[in-house]
Amino acid sequence: MADGWFPLSASLIAHPKFKAATPMEKIYLLWIISEFNLSGEFYRSDLEITIVLKMSISKVRQARKKFQAMEWIQTMPGFRMQGRNLATQYLECGWAAPPVKGDGVFFAPIQRYTFEHLIAYIRKGWFTHADVWVYLALWFSLKKYRGDEPGGFFITKKDLCELTNIPQSDAVKKVERLYNDFMFKGGSHLFEFTDAKFKLCFKDWSICAVDEKLTANENACIQKQYSLAKERREKARKPWTPYPS
Repeated sequence: MADGWFPLSASLIAHPKFKAATPMEKIYLLWIISEFNLSGEFYRSDLEITIVLKMSISKVRQARKKFQAMEWIQTMPGFRMQGRNLATQYLECGWAAPPVKGDGVFFAPIQRYTFEHLIAYIRKGWFTHADVWVYLALWFSLKKYRGDEPGGFFITKKDLCELTNIPQSDAVKKVERLYNDFMFKGGSHLFEFTDAKFKLCFKDWSICAVDEKLTANENACIQKQYSLAKERREKARKPWTPYPS
């Protein structure tokens, strides 16, 4: 378990079934990995996940069933008891623990607060799930090929396309959006980059510092949206009436 980061394993990112998943499904799985890495087993209702990740109920359930069928996660469905709904229990997540040292499997430590900050941008409608997935793939490549060494980093557009499973021109546009639409208070960006025709060259990578006040406000906003959505669903729920005897 690690408070500040969670692992993105090379064996996961290269897995054909993961590569074939949609960016939305990838972000869902990585969010589950982050939560499980942080605290182990946890409860979340599908409705709350729709608010946090800006997904529809049907997409959340589809993603959960897909990764459960792959045995990458294990859950216990929620049910209704004594007039209240119990949330889904997430019991296992196969990618949440960092690979054991010496097993030859590389993983990139994904900074949890940066990840959550980018997801907040999805909720606001500023980024898409695919934008955030491109950022995570770039961070993975940065850590794999540069580690903690200073200096720049480059990736060919072909490799970016292969890594993200997103068409080359679209992936480049998402890099541009990440650069243009994410800015820190001081005016700096997540990274600096140049488009060198066949490759993208990066430098000056940044991560988000934890802001307790911002975190509390964001969580309060999520809970408010969740409560309103839950209230709407309860009102829309048809009252149960027994069959006449």
